[in-house]
Amino acid sequence: KLYFQISQPDKSFYHDSFRGLTMGLIASSLFRETSKQKYRKVLRSQISSLKAAVEKKGSNLLPYLLLLQAEDVSLGKSTPEQVHQAYAQAIQAAEEVPLVQMAAMGCELAGEYLIRLDDHDEFHERITGLLVAAVGHYDTWGCVLKSSDLRQRRSQYLKNADLNAPTRTRRKQRNSSISEAILDMGEATAGRRNNASRDE
Repeated sequence: KLYFQISQPDKSFYHDSFRGLTMGLIASSLFRETSKQKYRKVLRSQISSLKAAVEKKGSNLLPYLLLLQAEDVSLGKSTPEQVHQAYAQAIQAAEEVPLVQMAAMGCELAGEYLIRLDDHDEFHERITGLLVAAVGHYDTWGCVLKSSDLRQRRSQYLKNADLNAPTRTRRKQRNSSISEAILDMGEATAGRRNNASRDE
């Protein structure tokens, strides 16, 4: 009784976290499909709400905020380096809490961003690393349906990946894949820009 009197459930947490994240991700997807600014305004509204929640209620909501910010960065004219840094921060924050499902979404969305690039073939290994990480996190979270969906939908990247390694080994490989994918993504895009400058 004493515990419940001291620590009353925060009824606004659901609104600030999952609902805000869901609305933001849906708005991001709709803006990507339609280019209608009203959807990006919804996304940015959810980002503002999460910023306020983080300031008032602490850093547990930080992964939610960073993931929506990464989505917003990916929708604009930011360079691939800026986008990958935004996703990297979101993934790292989620793993530190830890919020396995948020890390999974961050890895998946970062991989999907690379797939949408015109020169995505250059990033095949990096995309694979991120998607392997996403599948591993979804498996750890126990979300079998999402893991199966990703394996089928992105089989061209995952069909030759070792997704059946022991949990501890796979976790080590997963963390390494994320770091390497993020770092190599930046190095590759920087190299492309340098080559382009020489050609000019």
